[in-house]
Amino acid sequence: MAAAESAAPVVPVAEVAAPTLEDAQALANAGAFDEAERVLAQFSARVGPHADAFYLNGLIADARGRAAEAGDFYRKALYLRPTHHEALTHLATLLDVGGDRAGAQWLLERARRSAG
Repeated sequence: MAAAESAAPVVPVAEVAAPTLEDAQALANAGAFDEAERVLAQFSARVGPHADAFYLNGLIADARGRAAEAGDFYRKALYLRPTHHEALTHLATLLDVGGDRAGAQWLLERARRSAG
């Protein structure tokens, strides 16, 4: 058998599945935060800034007890999509816990309006 025949087939780069937001979500849901963050970084490098990616990064930071970092991610999600309901409510919770009740109420009102 020739060497070319026994070699593994080469898969074009375009056919290799790129990590998706759903992959990162599944990893985060399973508690694999490091891996989820790695997948999110790959996803973001491929597609650019994405509200749902920032939101998921915020959830991971929140779950790890990094409230300031989580707040930054939620704000980035809201910059890209001002009506991102989940980012609004999670950031409102962070503000409320941090003592900013007025800021939290304002975000909750925005969330109510965005829900229709």
